[in-house]
Amino acid sequence: MRPTRTQGRRRKRQYAGAVADREALFAEYEGAIVSARDPQIDDDEQAWSDPALFSVLRQSRCAVVTAWNPGFLRPSQAVNDRRNAQLHARLVLTGYEVWAAVGSSADATFSEPGFLVWDISLDDAVLIARSFDQFAIYWYSETGERTVIAC
Repeated sequence: MRPTRTQGRRRKRQYAGAVADREALFAEYEGAIVSARDPQIDDDEQAWSDPALFSVLRQSRCAVVTAWNPGFLRPSQAVNDRRNAQLHARLVLTGYEVWAAVGSSADATFSEPGFLVWDISLDDAVLIARSFDQFAIYWYSETGERTVIAC
C-alpha cells in the first residue's frame, strides 16, 4: 500500500529529525574529552592521559571504542556494562592489546567507559563498533591526530 501524503511528510520530518540529532551527537563526539589508562603505570592519577599522547609515545595507531549507549538508545547501566564486557572479551580474544578508556562530555556532565585498542586497523575498529550498534569511534594516528570516524 502506498503511503498517504501525510505519512510521507511525517517520514520526511522523522528522517530530518534523526539527521539533525545525529549531527548534534557528532558535534558532542567532536568536543568530547577522551582518556585512557596505561596499565603499566601504578599511580592511577598519572596513568590516565589523552590517547593522542600515548599514540605519539608508542608511534602506534589506536582506536577508542565502546558498547555503551548504542546510537540514540540509552539502556540501563547493567545492560551497558554487559555489552561492554562482551566487547572487551571480543577484543581480547581477537588478540588486541586493550586498555581502559573513558569518553566524557566537554562540560564533564556525562561519561562512558570504553576501550583503547592498539594496532587495530581502521576497518576492523569500525566493523567491531558497528556490530555493537555504535555511530562512531575515535581514531588516533601514529602522530596523535584524533578523528571521529562514523560507523
